[in-house]
Amino acid sequence: MFAAGGEIATHALRTLVRDHEVVAIIRPAPPTGLAARARSFARRLLRGPRPADEVTRLATELGIAEWRLPVHEDAALAARLRAVADVALIATYPRVLPAPIIGAPRLGTVNLHASLLPRHRGPNPWFWVYHADDRRAG
Repeated sequence: MFAAGGEIATHALRTLVRDHEVVAIIRPAPPTGLAARARSFARRLLRGPRPADEVTRLATELGIAEWRLPVHEDAALAARLRAVADVALIATYPRVLPAPIIGAPRLGTVNLHASLLPRHRGPNPWFWVYHADDRRAG
């Protein structure tokens, strides 16, 4: 399951584990580089350390591995998925995954999204769903 976090991903994980084996939660790797480290340092100074989010906490509680996906390791991840996954679920992932990753699981990949695509695309469209007073969502 690809997830950045949030309520949608947490609910999807709770639902999946009822009837299916979840091999891993694939999370985006934290940004690297001097600017990213400076932002992280400033954030910790101003707000203190960030507690583990609900998806990480739940995955740990359920004994599910958490893989961090650096942006340029797509081929390695595709090979890993081909070896262990029948289906992949994308829920609130912050980047568009390349075709080799989407096609790697034996039975395919499902994208769970809070809006009806392409309306309000992006990793967390709830604000725009409410702002537009949509009566239907994804």
